[in-house]
Amino acid sequence: MWMLLARGVIAGAVVVGVTLLSNRSPRLGAFLLTLPLVSILALLTTWQQRHDLRGISQLSRETLVL
Repeated sequence: MWMLLARGVIAGAVVVGVTLLSNRSPRLGAFLLTLPLVSILALLTTWQQRHDLRGISQLSRETLVL
């Protein structure tokens, strides 16, 4: 349950950060928005939940291909 709350807080912080930064500088807001934060968070939460190196390897390969 706490992981769901943590993901929600992180997602909200990213949205608020992009919004505040884009008001001051649209270029920096766009840069923050394009960072692969979601991919990194998905890999971290998958590892924390399952400790499955093969699954994480496949997820990262699929993400890289897309």
